[in-house]
Amino acid sequence: MDKLPPATGVARIGYSALLALSALAFGSCADTAPEIPQEELYLRGFIRQFGVPDLERS
Repeated sequence: MDKLPPATGVARIGYSALLALSALAFGSCADTAPEIPQEELYLRGFIRQFGVPDLERS
């Protein structure tokens, strides 16, 4: 008969718990939108309007 050793059942429960905790942790992170700093928004707007500044030019 193919009986699994008792450790396999414990490992399976531990693996299931790990998956559940991972899904909970990563799922909660997906709900919050990353906050973009004001400087980054200004830079993006500047590049959109004027293009990338030339660092070699003074």
